[in-house]
Amino acid sequence: MSMRALLPLFPRPSHYLGNEVNAVFKDGDSVEARVALAFPDVYEVGMSYLGQRILYHHVNAHDRFWAERVFMPSLDVCSILKENQAHLSTLESDTPLADLDCIAFSLTHALCYTNILAMLELGGIPLRAADRDASYPLVVAGGGCTFNAEPVAPFFDAMVLGDGEEILPEILEHIATAKREGWSRDVLLNDLRHIPGVYIPS
Repeated sequence: MSMRALLPLFPRPSHYLGNEVNAVFKDGDSVEARVALAFPDVYEVGMSYLGQRILYHHVNAHDRFWAERVFMPSLDVCSILKENQAHLSTLESDTPLADLDCIAFSLTHALCYTNILAMLELGGIPLRAADRDASYPLVVAGGGCTFNAEPVAPFFDAMVLGDGEEILPEILEHIATAKREGWSRDVLLNDLRHIPGVYIPS
């Protein structure tokens, strides 16, 4: 069952519609890389964070890439998703997180760390990077908390040390190349480590 089909059961369903003014909609089959900009806090907090809006604009300015949004659901919505065996999905296209090419978390404060794990679990994605193969999206992090990366390093494939407005589109370029040329996950990660500011924990 899709997440959107459960909207009538959600408290504050408008937080999961993704049809706000300036929301970006593209044809998922026509872009080369799709990323979920994941904010590990509820909609009200995430939508007030300017950094995610900047990332959203920077990525979607490229015709070949599509950035969508996903936030930490409320506890009530988490329970509904689990009861109906539905996965956490993006706002714009209702695409389950596991079906995307990349999930990019904004780490703004340490109190949100447990929400990162909750969102991965709700998305049907193994928590530790070591347990994920090429069938799963690349899970990356950026933001101020990445300057102290090690507490959450085991859960990320790649980390941008600091802000990612310029680097995220470059990462998506490498992901698009990896898809086109059939690179393994290890080859992709080895390639990404040459981007200045990108840390590959493995």
